[in-house]
Amino acid sequence: MIKGLEGTGYLLRDGLYDASDLFDRSAAVNHQMAGPRRMPGTGLGHCYQSPHRIRAIEMMEPPAGVNCFGQQLYRGRLQAERNFGNLVCFGGGLQCLPPWVRRIWRVRNWVYGKLLINAARVRLLRQRQETHA
Repeated sequence: MIKGLEGTGYLLRDGLYDASDLFDRSAAVNHQMAGPRRMPGTGLGHCYQSPHRIRAIEMMEPPAGVNCFGQQLYRGRLQAERNFGNLVCFGGGLQCLPPWVRRIWRVRNWVYGKLLINAARVRLLRQRQETHA
């Protein structure tokens, strides 16, 4: 999937993808990977360390109060995960495709419909919260 990236930017990841070769691959397509290390606060070891991985460690583990950009960036990933979780965790959410949804145009329509249902659900919940506040 890294090969398909375009432009420049940050690629947010979790600790499972803490490998120097992935940092080098993302840098090759003008993206900086960012995310926590598998074991934060430990040494780097004796193997090859990508300079891009070291930069990510500096972003995520700066000295206290110096630069919080990496942590703020990663919070955006956590919010995106919550949003996707909300899309699948309600009764009409994005779950397994039904058997009749197997052509790409049907998949698109099915996903669009589910996104519209979720948008209506969120809007109704917000309206209820405003009236009760």
